[in-house]
Amino acid sequence: MIQTGLYQIVALPDVDEAALAGRLAELGDGTGVVGLTRVTSGFAARVLRRRGTVPFYVWELTVRLMTAVDYAFDENIGRLNEALKGLGVVADLDVYTETSSGNEGQP
Repeated sequence: MIQTGLYQIVALPDVDEAALAGRLAELGDGTGVVGLTRVTSGFAARVLRRRGTVPFYVWELTVRLMTAVDYAFDENIGRLNEALKGLGVVADLDVYTETSSGNEGQP
């Protein structure tokens, strides 16, 4: 089973957007941020920026699970906020479960 969590991140007031974007890029695949479990077999992450005047990012975390048990994406929010080092904060989280894919064997 594959699930994806979309962590919506906003910059804190007076934060340089380039610094936040750089920090998000440094997170890579989330090592040190995401909680590993006995049923996870792989992670992939990427950073998306929403168009607009207010800096708004999405950290997309895709998890491959070995069973049909949901991954606890919400448990990563505190670690992600700490990893952002005062540059931004997680404002919301959306979670999706893949129902079919032409990319079997990924992330």
